[in-house]
Amino acid sequence: MPLIDWLDKYNINIKEIDDQHKRLAEIINKFYESLQANKSDKNLNKILDDLLAESVLHFTREETIMILYKYPGYDAVKEEHDILSNELTNIFRRENENKEDKFTKIAFFLRDWLIDHIFKDDLKLGKYLKEKGVT
Repeated sequence: MPLIDWLDKYNINIKEIDDQHKRLAEIINKFYESLQANKSDKNLNKILDDLLAESVLHFTREETIMILYKYPGYDAVKEEHDILSNELTNIFRRENENKEDKFTKIAFFLRDWLIDHIFKDDLKLGKYLKEKGVT
């Protein structure tokens, strides 16, 4: 069972960003399903590496688009991206925590973050970009 069932209401109707969000959701689901199937730490860490790489790509591209179209909410979204990066780093550094608990917290944190990010930040960005003629 996936952790994130992609719903149309998650789309901001900017194809490139929607595709990236769907890709992030797919990786989060893969991580969660691997965790549920008791895959090895090596496997889970590889998926997390993929997720981090995809997140960096997404953040960079989204921030570039915001700069290009002079999005007035850029600073707030950039700050959110930085906060996420810091929070993930803090979770990864918790050495005394049970690995299964740590990985489960990461999965739910990522799910909640992605959905919150879409509703809090990206729907506004999508509306702004649509007004600028971006699809």
